[in-house]
Amino acid sequence: MPKYAVWTPFYIVTIPILEDGSGPLEETCDYIEVEAETPRQAKVFAVRAWRALNTKNRREAEWIAHQRSNGASPFTGLKAEVANSFIGRILR
Repeated sequence: MPKYAVWTPFYIVTIPILEDGSGPLEETCDYIEVEAETPRQAKVFAVRAWRALNTKNRREAEWIAHQRSNGASPFTGLKAEVANSFIGRILR
């Protein structure tokens, strides 16, 4: 099975520094590499992995919460491409 790189569009989050949860804004995106047969399947595996991370660590995978707050699907805007290893890119 090929390995796919899946990433979200950039979005803005608040880095909670103060006691009231406020702080500076940061532009970020989520990225993961998964093994899948197709780009669509890679996106499904990525969202599942981000949901699992989200239950363990509130800082990880904020894309899902960001999309849900807007009433959008977490699959909206995801990009998936076959991930080439760094060494493979140098040798080609």
